[in-house]
Amino acid sequence: MKEYKGCQNSWLYTPFGGIWFIYKELAVSIQRPSTKIKNITTDNMKTVFLTLAFILFTSVSIGQNQTNPNNTVQKKKVSDNSIYQLFPTKNFWTFIKLDTRNGKMWQVHFSVEDDKNTGELILNSRSLVDKEEEIYGRFTLYPTENMYNYLLLDQISGIVVQVQWSLEAKKRGIVSVIKPIE
Repeated sequence: MKEYKGCQNSWLYTPFGGIWFIYKELAVSIQRPSTKIKNITTDNMKTVFLTLAFILFTSVSIGQNQTNPNNTVQKKKVSDNSIYQLFPTKNFWTFIKLDTRNGKMWQVHFSVEDDKNTGELILNSRSLVDKEEEIYGRFTLYPTENMYNYLLLDQISGIVVQVQWSLEAKKRGIVSVIKPIE
């Protein structure tokens, strides 16, 4: 506790949560109303209120700027000359490898304990464009809310293809070409 001398009375201040509150000043203003004391009390209350509001809004804005790694897609700078890209799935052990020139895809599994669970499974072995139309970075994948489904976008023609990965061969591959609704 600290005591400060000011005006006609001594003022008693105490720290609480990093903000200084004034006790004696408030008690004096209740006992003997004075214009000078009321102005000081009002100013101090305004200061405390504005400080608390600033701290509240700052902490809320910092909290909103933090991202949750489970809800975001891994963003990375990819060279225009890259032929292959790996896209993470929500399954820790599975990625999708994409040939960005022609839309061919593989389901990539890895393991740290057992080599028999490591390898690539074909999702699409057929080129989606003619050889002369292949361009680096033409195709890219976008995840959906369903962890097994992705949308393959041809960034030149705008065609969208639904792709599904699975451990079961019958459930793996291109599901459909998404066509405009008429």
